[in-house]
Amino acid sequence: MRSTNLLVFLLCLAPGILPAQVSLFRSDETLNTGTEPEEIVPVTSLPSNGNITGYHSEGKIRYTGMVKNKKLHGPWASWYMSETPHDKGNLKWGIPDGTWRVWYANGQPRFVRNFSAAKWQRVKQEFRNPHPRNILYPITRLYLTNGTQATDLLKSASLFANTPTAEPYFPVFTEGLLHGTYINYFEDGSLRDSGEYVNGLRNGIWLESTTEETGFWQGPYHNGLREGAWKLMTRNGVVTRMVHYRKGEIVWDKNY
Repeated sequence: MRSTNLLVFLLCLAPGILPAQVSLFRSDETLNTGTEPEEIVPVTSLPSNGNITGYHSEGKIRYTGMVKNKKLHGPWASWYMSETPHDKGNLKWGIPDGTWRVWYANGQPRFVRNFSAAKWQRVKQEFRNPHPRNILYPITRLYLTNGTQATDLLKSASLFANTPTAEPYFPVFTEGLLHGTYINYFEDGSLRDSGEYVNGLRNGIWLESTTEETGFWQGPYHNGLREGAWKLMTRNGVVTRMVHYRKGEIVWDKNY
């Protein structure tokens, strides 16, 4: 039965969807014991069309999804062995679209991300044919000066800032474009970071945690760069430092 379930899981993975030699899921049992999870190696293709379902070795549902033209397309959801939700969202042709949520094994929220598959497609097209006088997206201007940095912002490794004390999270997609609310949580459910992305870059007022003991940085971004006054505050709201930025560079810095 175990080998059958593993085979079903393997048939639902493909190059371009998962990094090779990386486990997609870690069960809560694995998290508690600290042992290494079973390694899953992707095979050549997804089924052409239809619904897909995978199971944990005990027979509990591990994930459900939909495939269209050999790409994940439609609702996706997965669960830990304890039946606690692991992640949930929607994909269009293998690219995340809308709100994507991830939970810790203890049931607390871990990540909230918002994506736009349509904007990802337009940005990728602009990357392929950039015209300095006719650029719609600021991330493309970044691409013209630093192609590696701009390209990395679309990769899954940059889309999810993994919590140092928790198991790494590997989404079922390799690329996406952030557009909308972005939130990270600590394992106890308290807020870690929050802000907004616009067309793949940070914009507006952000709250960024330093450590649980120190507090937060709070301040504005403009097209992915810190801009204006940033405050370092304790968890009680006391300002201990002020840093002023201009286009991501520190203009002045003052401690209180």
